[in-house]
Amino acid sequence: MFKHARELEFEEAAELRDEIDELRKQGFGPSNKTTVRPELVEG
Repeated sequence: MFKHARELEFEEAAELRDEIDELRKQGFGPSNKTTVRPELVEG
C-alpha cells in the first residue's frame, strides 16, 4: 500500500487498504489502532 502511495498510485493503494481492513475485520493482523511506520515497510 505504501509503495503504491509513494508512486502516486492512489487507486491501487486504496484497494490494498480496503483489503487489509477486510482481513482485520476477519481477525487477521494487527488492529486499526496499531501504527505502522512506512520507513520500516519494504518497497
